[in-house]
Amino acid sequence: MDRFNNNQFMLNIIDSDIDLISKLSIGIILVGSISLNYSNYQDILKQKFSNNICYQPYFSVINDANAYEFFDNVLKKRSPEKFISDAARKILITYSGGVLRDLINLTQNSIEEAYLNDSDTIQKSHVNAAVEAYGQTKIFGVSNSELQILAKVAKGETFLPRTREYSHLLINQMILEYTYPKKRYAVHPVLLPLISQPLA
Repeated sequence: MDRFNNNQFMLNIIDSDIDLISKLSIGIILVGSISLNYSNYQDILKQKFSNNICYQPYFSVINDANAYEFFDNVLKKRSPEKFISDAARKILITYSGGVLRDLINLTQNSIEEAYLNDSDTIQKSHVNAAVEAYGQTKIFGVSNSELQILAKVAKGETFLPRTREYSHLLINQMILEYTYPKKRYAVHPVLLPLISQPLA
């Protein structure tokens, strides 16, 4: 359910299906869209779930060694030994931005690049091509004003999701929220090369 952008639809599911399952004394873990955290429905959810809500920001793989190790282990456990070179694995983790789904997508795209290049292993060049393609897909449809916001955030300017345009960038994972070592917002790493900013 984390891909639902229609918050009212999700609340309808909670009101019908989730209530019924709960009455049967079956435990539930519900994963919702980030948009719920920045919507008018936040108070309704807190009331419905008695404040048993855990908001999980993205993993700060650049600043948090434990987060980096977790992502590294995900790749190591799901691929044969030496299938992904150390350099390629580092790029995958860094450019995932700490978004697990993006790590998986970038890895799948890198496998396709390796296959197209007749390679039995994933190398830096395959990952770099996957990163570029993923970034171009992600930035498709971004307005000029949103591009300016991304460029400002990439330069270190403060980001506050107070307008629809700012929230759109956050909800669509072009801007990522981290809480380690402190709360901050950053441009998704796959977009940085497209807005002419080096990866910090």
